[in-house]
Amino acid sequence: MSSATRAGLSPNGSPKPKQGELSALQAAAQREIAAAAGAGAVDASTGMAVGHVSNYLSLRLDRPLEGCQLRPRVYVYSKLMTTTGVANKAYSNTDHRFQYTWSRGPERQVCANASCPRANSFSPLEWSKWALQGTRIQCVPCHKLRVPRHRSVFCNVTCFKEAWKSHQQHHEHVRRQQALATGKEQPPAASEFSLSPKKAVVVAGAGGEGEGGEDLLKPEEEEDVPINAQVMDEEEEWTKISTDSLYTPKEEDVGHCLRLECRAVLPTGEEVCTPRMITTEPVLSTPPLPPRRSLVTVKGVGSGGGVRFRLCSYNLLAEIYATQQAYPYCDFWALSWGYRKTNLLRELLEAGADVLCLQEVQSDAYQQFFQPHLSEKGYDGLYKAKTREGAMGKVDGCAMFWRRAKFRLSENYTVSFNECARRAVAAMPGLPQEEGHHFLMRVSKDNVAQVGCWDTAG
Repeated sequence: MSSATRAGLSPNGSPKPKQGELSALQAAAQREIAAAAGAGAVDASTGMAVGHVSNYLSLRLDRPLEGCQLRPRVYVYSKLMTTTGVANKAYSNTDHRFQYTWSRGPERQVCANASCPRANSFSPLEWSKWALQGTRIQCVPCHKLRVPRHRSVFCNVTCFKEAWKSHQQHHEHVRRQQALATGKEQPPAASEFSLSPKKAVVVAGAGGEGEGGEDLLKPEEEEDVPINAQVMDEEEEWTKISTDSLYTPKEEDVGHCLRLECRAVLPTGEEVCTPRMITTEPVLSTPPLPPRRSLVTVKGVGSGGGVRFRLCSYNLLAEIYATQQAYPYCDFWALSWGYRKTNLLRELLEAGADVLCLQEVQSDAYQQFFQPHLSEKGYDGLYKAKTREGAMGKVDGCAMFWRRAKFRLSENYTVSFNECARRAVAAMPGLPQEEGHHFLMRVSKDNVAQVGCWDTAG
């Protein structure tokens, strides 16, 4: 895969808005800019001249999971200052491309409580919402002492309470190290860090999903005190592992943080804006296989003779619908398409069906995954996407697969329910136009269906 992805694509791979669409905001602001140009207007809050355009790079990444492909969500946007002092945003239409650098960091413990089952475990089951029973917290004294994040964050309140007595001793040890490193005769007063557990914690978020695992608490700027040389060196042990736009974590990545640096570059080599760099939470290991689904046999069915065959109907839940907003109780890795698609394929093959009828099959999933893999297993297939508009490959539909060794397709038809609704309205000439419009609004859902007729092969 190329190390630079061509600009012009939105984060989900769809074409970016056209030039005319992008210029709407700019055209609206140009009138104000022209009026203020002669006066040399400057925005008081930012110090930026009116009409000044600044480019920024947005970069988001889910928590990495072994074997599941990471796809950065990246785009460049512009801020345009107007005489109102408001920075209007728009997608940048510069002819740029993105360059990526992936690095692997040192292995770190993921909970500062040494007796926590997750302290040195990277199983997604241990890190599930059910297992955590709450959110992570960060120790405030550790933050003030500039203790590395992975040594000051606890996976939940229970772990923090269990470790609090011994953890307080760590504060004293770090303070004395800082005193030696800075040459101070006396370390800071211990009372500054002798807090109760309730006053010594701050909620540290939900694990960095989608944000790259950034710190909740920002580093203190008043002092620049090294903790100790060994820790500081450990923080810099990053190994370059890829320059592709996509990356699939491997077994050797489990327990390590990943770092992604992204740059937007013009054809001349000039950077469009300041590069962005994010660091993920430690990579989780491959989740265990889900239990095999038990098939229930209905006795007495198919006893009339003739050809016997097995049919399987399955709603796959398209990737575009499997979101944290729709399923907030579900862990991110269980919704990840990279994890789900392999389990779905395994379950379809385990069913041993002669005919597969699949719903909510995304167009790109059919073309790039299910059709090639099922073809290798002896299936032929047909696909029909819904009639609604959508980004390329991001519209779902229905698919049919059948064993080519058992059946030969003789006829097939597609049904558009929107077209059926329009025909129904047309068949009622006396229907008032307004009622016909309301009827179409209620029944038009862009749904489709497929009908297939097969002959037995041979």
